[in-house]
Amino acid sequence: MNASSPKSTSHNELLQHFPNLKAVRSLDKNQQFDVSNIPKIFLQPNLDLSKEENFNAVYPFSKETMSPIAGRDIVKSTQNSGKLLQEKLSHYLDMVEVQIAQQVAQKSDAFFHAMTSHDALMEQLTQTITVVKALREKVHHIDNTLVKKSLDVLRLERRQCNYNAVYEKIKIMATVHQTQPTIQLLLSAPDYVAALDLISTTQEIIVEELTGIQSFRHLGSQLLEMERLIDKMLSTEFERYATADLNRPLTQDQHVLEGDKLVSIIFGMLREKHFQFIDMYKEEAFTTIKAIVKQVGMK
Repeated sequence: MNASSPKSTSHNELLQHFPNLKAVRSLDKNQQFDVSNIPKIFLQPNLDLSKEENFNAVYPFSKETMSPIAGRDIVKSTQNSGKLLQEKLSHYLDMVEVQIAQQVAQKSDAFFHAMTSHDALMEQLTQTITVVKALREKVHHIDNTLVKKSLDVLRLERRQCNYNAVYEKIKIMATVHQTQPTIQLLLSAPDYVAALDLISTTQEIIVEELTGIQSFRHLGSQLLEMERLIDKMLSTEFERYATADLNRPLTQDQHVLEGDKLVSIIFGMLREKHFQFIDMYKEEAFTTIKAIVKQVGMK
């Protein structure tokens, strides 16, 4: 529409298209349709005659009529000015109508071309909507017959794997939850090696399998404390056993005092790599020998 060249439209052609349009006779033909001759106040988009300054600008003779000392001549002059103003306003209206008619006449071809293109575009759009609907129906049919069932199989397979993983994790958690009572049972046996192995295995499981589980966040430190407690228990039990074994009366029937307990204590200390129990036994043996020699000397 912008590219279309404006047509030169004569006033007679405008009157044929717009018979109610009035011809302006008081102006020259070159200036009779020039909108620049209209006062700027009438071209303002926010013209409001309820404002006093606008009203006085349009009707400058209204002040004289409203004067209390206005005579008959003034009133008559005001009436003549009103008629002249009415003619001017009618002339301005005619000029605007002529400009509107010219714009419509110049753009009529582009308007009808746009309407024709609009109809063709609407027809193509209707066809496109029909094709899209058919395509969507085919896609839904393929989705329902081929895709959804396959995706359901994959989804169920993944859900089963997740359930199995959760089940295995819960089994591990249940086993780890029974660690401390099991350690107490092993210590009462006494089976120090099994208790230490259980502590080590549980710590590895917590680090590798149960990382981030809040219910077991303090279990690692508790197991470490139990391991230290078992270490002290082994040293105390070995020292007590050495004292009892070296101070007992020797007989031919019993060469080793509580051999199973001694094996368990020694294996536990070897498991913890505490080899100082030999030095402890050596010191206890020297102490016992000194006591025996002293006792024999007194006799």
